[in-house]
Amino acid sequence: ERNTALRDYRNNDRLARIYHAYDVVHRCVNEPFSLSQPEALLNAARYILALIDTEPPSGVSMFCIYLCLSKQAKVLNANTLARQMLDKILGLQIPHKFQESVELLILKTRASTGVESRDDEVAPLCWRCRRHAPPLCASRCPYCRHALAHSLATHEVLPLVQFEPAEGVVVCSRGALLQLSPASVVVIQRPPLSPLLYRNMLPELPATACQHCHNLFYLEDFEIQVVTKGHCPFCRHPAEQPRGDEEETEDSLLNDSSLTPTSPSNDRSSW
Repeated sequence: ERNTALRDYRNNDRLARIYHAYDVVHRCVNEPFSLSQPEALLNAARYILALIDTEPPSGVSMFCIYLCLSKQAKVLNANTLARQMLDKILGLQIPHKFQESVELLILKTRASTGVESRDDEVAPLCWRCRRHAPPLCASRCPYCRHALAHSLATHEVLPLVQFEPAEGVVVCSRGALLQLSPASVVVIQRPPLSPLLYRNMLPELPATACQHCHNLFYLEDFEIQVVTKGHCPFCRHPAEQPRGDEEETEDSLLNDSSLTPTSPSNDRSSW
């Protein structure tokens, strides 16, 4: 029963991640304007491809994913990746309303054949072995097999390396613990599952995790989303509002035993 519940949890978590990333991809393809940056759109489409096993889930169009990837790759001068995605599109049934735009994109991509391709600039970096993975790799590094951690606000690879404490006793002095920067370690508590530990290889860019959905983000992106929209970028759980001084004062007055009414049996008057 536990294994079944864990399997269902992982499958539902994968579907939630796919649909969350597909939202921006679908908007990019079907709406005339998009507020997302080309890098974020390319990262989202690449992230979806990494999560799809064999067949896409219901409502997810491979044509939209390939078209989004080819468009953003062309904008970022990753011409080799753009041509690869266009070859994928030509193997699909292209919707009639996209026929002209796809043909125009093919002509533009072929016209840039002699131009230097910058696919290496969109290739994700593995922060464990410090090597660039292929442009479409978004799950594990093909060299060291390290699982890449993504920010679910922009779907870019975070500078985090997952680790597990070694078996046995680790001796660490109090001074060494005090010198350890909190920004260099990210701990995700997710009971009843075991916690996840990450080492931030760029402490100047702190990362954080939502306390409710346990997904990772750059701290700045997460705080901007919480301040502007009032909820987590992924699970949309509302942010916890800090209690004001007036509320704390009121609670302290209500809970102060010195202001509790005295019993009528006492000589002092009661409320």
